[in-house]
Amino acid sequence: MTKEENHALVTYSSYASLAALILTIATILVQGIYQPPNVTGMNWKERLEIILALGLIAGILYGFFWSVIAQKIILQSDYGEETSMPTGLHAAALSLCLTIPITCLPPLYQSVTGGPIISSRHYFYAAILANAGSIVGHLSWYGIKRINFAGIREMIFPFGVSASPKRYIIMEASATCMHFLSTVAVFRAVAQNQDSIFGSSAVLMPTLTSGLFFFTGICFYSLIKYPQSLEKGGWAQVRGVLAGMLLCIGLTGGMLM
Repeated sequence: MTKEENHALVTYSSYASLAALILTIATILVQGIYQPPNVTGMNWKERLEIILALGLIAGILYGFFWSVIAQKIILQSDYGEETSMPTGLHAAALSLCLTIPITCLPPLYQSVTGGPIISSRHYFYAAILANAGSIVGHLSWYGIKRINFAGIREMIFPFGVSASPKRYIIMEASATCMHFLSTVAVFRAVAQNQDSIFGSSAVLMPTLTSGLFFFTGICFYSLIKYPQSLEKGGWAQVRGVLAGMLLCIGLTGGMLM
């Protein structure tokens, strides 16, 4: 692909990402306005505000658990896009650093404040299976060295290979499917939410909209700041932090919308 073709792909993809992000957010807002929760008594604005707050807190905890507790204290390893990717048990640890805050914060919030954010009949079982599903997803994504399985990410975007817009978009789309199918879809299928802006016990729409929120948000930033966002340096570090925050907000919203 020539430099001109790369530039055109980045331009059109960034516009498409922005349009899709706006459409995704609009879909959530419109759905919330016309189908407000009717069981717990919490209106859609309050629910979205809580999802945003819990998602941001989960993002901070995710970064702390993985960067400090898991890598520095327990695993004593240093992972990153500039060094290496976690595999096997280390990938499972990364998964738990992500999903434990996301699944534990809602019941903790409800216990402390009395706010009825949870309306799932089987939240406990759904949370356990979502954690387990995420572990399976992370192992599939990052691979397991002991059985010589490189992982889906290495197949799509080999470590150390120079980034290209097309390869990046494919990788991000695949990562989005991994995260939201293994976590949100599993949770929603088991939880039996009785109070959702997408209807009772909805599975498909929460998974789809939350996944699109993450995918379009991170792609828009990455393509607007391309190629710095995919290279070593400050913009790439910003992308990593933004990806963690968007992912946690998306996963939290997918479970609680």
